[in-house]
Amino acid sequence: MRFRGQGIWEESANGARRFPSPPPSKWEEPTQGSALCVSKIAPSSWFWRRRESPAFPTHYCGESGDFRSRDLTKGSTIVDSSTYVIRGGLEGRERLRVLSQVMWPGTSALFERIGIAPDANCLDVGCGSGDVTTALARLAPRGRTVGVDYDETKIQLAIADGATDVIPNLEFRVGDVFDAPADSERFDVVYVRFVLTHLPDPLAALQSLTQWLAPGGVIITEDIDFRGHFCHPESAAFDRYIDWYTTAVRLRGCDPNIGPRLPSMLSQAGLTNVDMNVVQPAGFDNDAKQISPITLEAIAESVLAAQLTTLQLLDDTVDELYEFANDPATVMSIPRIIQAWGTWPA
Repeated sequence: MRFRGQGIWEESANGARRFPSPPPSKWEEPTQGSALCVSKIAPSSWFWRRRESPAFPTHYCGESGDFRSRDLTKGSTIVDSSTYVIRGGLEGRERLRVLSQVMWPGTSALFERIGIAPDANCLDVGCGSGDVTTALARLAPRGRTVGVDYDETKIQLAIADGATDVIPNLEFRVGDVFDAPADSERFDVVYVRFVLTHLPDPLAALQSLTQWLAPGGVIITEDIDFRGHFCHPESAAFDRYIDWYTTAVRLRGCDPNIGPRLPSMLSQAGLTNVDMNVVQPAGFDNDAKQISPITLEAIAESVLAAQLTTLQLLDDTVDELYEFANDPATVMSIPRIIQAWGTWPA
């Protein structure tokens, strides 16, 4: 049996996974119409796609044996429904968990390059699942690390994971990128990943974040250039996904290709010693390939609300992307990621 967060599943020798309902006496395959299979997008295949993706287990929720998945044609808890195209809440948090795993080699190398002092006070803005926040707290055990996110559900789940119980310098709380700090609250490191792309005025957000910096502190950003995707061989489903995501974000007044703008925005916000780097996870047999189909499912509501496609074509495209991702002969990348950072004058 494998565990991940609250997710629970059993894997047999042939790779099939079974879920408890009710636990723990009996294991059985959920059927269509069960609590698990509630997605209006491919209701009969939702379980199978989730089952075949070890990176993204379904959550088992409490003693009731209830598996919770949201109807993709309805609204959900997201950071800001007016600009944020990706589903938040429980499902959004699990997607961020997979993304954190895929991103960690590049992010950890970035932290090593910049240098996180053991006594640094760190702020993770838009912390999501809290994985990077927890890593920062371990890198700076003599400092204080705070993760903030506008999505209260993600904060509750990050706290429930229990890291704050064993890492005394770690804290999670609900907050906004435009919040003003308390008079005495300043940080040596302010980290913000995959947030600015979802804001209509990212420069104003960066300028707001400088309020949180101690003299000599650093802002570290990582964000996407969605144009930079690639796959092999060519895939019409992959192309549709990129087009739908790009259009949905732009319709909200935001920038899906913000990455190359980061260095100049940091300079405009008053940061000095600005530098940048580019990373792009990809693969043929790893979790990077799962990001595209998982993300398409997560933006389904936004795509349909914008009338960019039909429910049937969206359903078919999700299926095609999972099939493509699960084929060991294919290669898929996530978006090109620009890392940029700068120092607040001492």
